[in-house]
Amino acid sequence: MTVTEAMTFKQIASPATIHRKLELLREIGMVETEFVGSNRHTKYLVPTPFAYKYFNAFSQLMQRALKTA
Repeated sequence: MTVTEAMTFKQIASPATIHRKLELLREIGMVETEFVGSNRHTKYLVPTPFAYKYFNAFSQLMQRALKTA
């Protein structure tokens, strides 16, 4: 993450709030951390299969709601 990106996040919420919300997403199974290669210093957040299934179902419900509106 660059300094510019970090500054953008501070405009959204405090680092503690962002950390707390990311931890909640991990706890409910929506995201997990992943390492790339042998670099153990950088973690990437990736959606879980559960998250893809959830948002796919949500998308279908929204499309159905728009058709009936």
